[in-house]
Amino acid sequence: MLILNYSLDVVVYYDDMMLQQYKNNHGRVKGKLKAVMAFVKELYSERDTLTTELKVNTVAIEHAAGKNWGTTKWRYFDEKMFRFSCEIISNPTSYFISKHL
Repeated sequence: MLILNYSLDVVVYYDDMMLQQYKNNHGRVKGKLKAVMAFVKELYSERDTLTTELKVNTVAIEHAAGKNWGTTKWRYFDEKMFRFSCEIISNPTSYFISKHL
């Protein structure tokens, strides 16, 4: 079986609401997101079931200061999130936007 290999550089952003959820502790937020990205990396490197392997490289985990992509309900994406996504689409680097994991 032929397996295609791709490399994906990812910058993970988190908003103010997620930072507040972790008591304004950037280290705790980044620790959680590193764990999530480790799971993503493993998920996309699965060779038994996927015919395409994605090597996910987390380039950075950044706080998008002043951004709030939801409401008090988790996993709710609003128009602000859509606009922010549109802002970064023009950049050739891929982005993973975290939302209250």
